[in-house]
Amino acid sequence: MLLTAVAATLTGCTAEYHGYDSGIDDVLWRQIASFEDPLSAGIYDPLDETIGIAHTLVPDEYPAPVDDPATYLAGIPAPRWNGSPDALPQLELRDGGAILYDVASVSRTASFSIFIASGPRALPATTNSHISHGPSEVYTCYQIDVDFDSELPPTADRTVLPACPPALVGQLARDAAFASAEVFDG
Repeated sequence: MLLTAVAATLTGCTAEYHGYDSGIDDVLWRQIASFEDPLSAGIYDPLDETIGIAHTLVPDEYPAPVDDPATYLAGIPAPRWNGSPDALPQLELRDGGAILYDVASVSRTASFSIFIASGPRALPATTNSHISHGPSEVYTCYQIDVDFDSELPPTADRTVLPACPPALVGQLARDAAFASAEVFDG
C-alpha cells in the first residue's frame, strides 16, 4: 500500500490512504491526531452517561448533561464552514486544523461533517531516519449523527466519507493526499 502511495505521488497522481494498515507515515498521522483528539473530546464527552449520574449526585459541581441538539452543536470547539467560497479565507487551514461543515439540528437530531487537515510537514520529510516521498500533508473527513431520542445517553454515529469538499481541499498544498477516516482509528 505504501509503495502505491509513493508511486502515485512520484508520478503526479493523487495518493490516497485507506484502512488501518494504510502505510501513512507517522508524522502526518500524529498531526491529524493533534487536531482530531481535542475535537473528539468535544464530540463525545458531552454524551458520556457518567455526566448525568455525577450531576444527579452533585449538581453544583457537575453540569447538566447535554440533551438538546442545538446546545450540543454549540459546544463543539471547532470553526464552522457554511459552504460559501467567500468564507474559505477565514478558515486558515494553512497550518492544518479541523472544520465543521453541513451542520444541522433537526428536531432531536444533530448532524455535521468534519474536515481535518494535518497541515504541512516540516522539510526535509523524514520518518525514522528515512526520507519520506509521500505527500506534504493529508486530510480526512467524516460525518457524525447524534439522535437525542434514540437512547440515553445519546450516541454519536460516525459515517466515513469517501471524499471531502473540493473547496476545502483546494485550500491545501497541491500534493495533499486524502486519508480515509479509518486510517486514524486506534
